[in-house]
Amino acid sequence: MMNDRQNCSNCRHREGEKQGDDDMATRPVRRVFSVPESAEILGISRSTAYELVGAGKLRSIRLGRRILVPMRAIEALIEGEGR
Repeated sequence: MMNDRQNCSNCRHREGEKQGDDDMATRPVRRVFSVPESAEILGISRSTAYELVGAGKLRSIRLGRRILVPMRAIEALIEGEGR
């Protein structure tokens, strides 16, 4: 039987992977995500995430052609503050 850490496909805690203090020290914490990544975090479709961004319900930052969503905006939407 696998535990939650072994099932997580987006983290480095999968079975058989070595964890080390160096990994966390050298890897910066991500503060912004693409719209598709944000959709995955929220458990919604990509198109729904783009609709939320377009409607202003999910705050985003535009850098050139890229649309990035801050983690704070994702958290605000989850908490109901993004309305």
